Amino acid sequence: MEAWIGEQWHRLITRAADRSHAAHAVSLGSVQRSVELLFRSAGGAPGVRVVPAAPARIGGPRDWLQRLAGTGQRAAVSQLDAETLALPPVIAVFDDAALNRDLYLWLAALAAGHVPGGDWLPANVAASAEALRRCPGLRPRWQRLCAAHLAQRPAVAGLDAVAAAAEALVQTALRQEPVGQPLPVANAARPLRPTDVAPVWLW
Repeated sequence: MEAWIGEQWHRLITRAADRSHAAHAVSLGSVQRSVELLFRSAGGAPGVRVVPAAPARIGGPRDWLQRLAGTGQRAAVSQLDAETLALPPVIAVFDDAALNRDLYLWLAALAAGHVPGGDWLPANVAASAEALRRCPGLRPRWQRLCAAHLAQRPAVAGLDAVAAAAEALVQTALRQEPVGQPLPVANAARPLRPTDVAPVWLW
């Protein structure tokens, strides 16, 4: 009986801590053909396969429910290497299925123009500019995705000094219209890493 109660409690807390929008989720399988076509047409390497991403460690603040449930530490985030473009098997970031679908397409265009190496933040700013140059029709979708994602980002004022500085850089990068020049990361002790901030779903 105690084990059953514990299991039900854990399930309840885990559901309560979940910040995704399952009712508006879009699966990679449902858009994979479109993703592959866009990746190729935007200049992506022909030998790269689109595959589901595995969960990886993520950064950023967690609320008390996530800490209680032990969640919010891992997520499937996009990754690109010489052989694969790994995308989340399901995207439920937004409470709008159209935005979740658009995010898959944006990530495909971003990957097509991404140059491996370099610092994470400037590299993604430059890749965003290149994606918009190659696929100008994506600009309205990019703008909607940016606005929706910025509304989800942690409030800088609520973070400690180090986390606030990192988050401010990310939000500045997202608010700027990409112009093809890497964003200077001034006064940083080291280059910003993805795990220094909450996941930037657009990168």
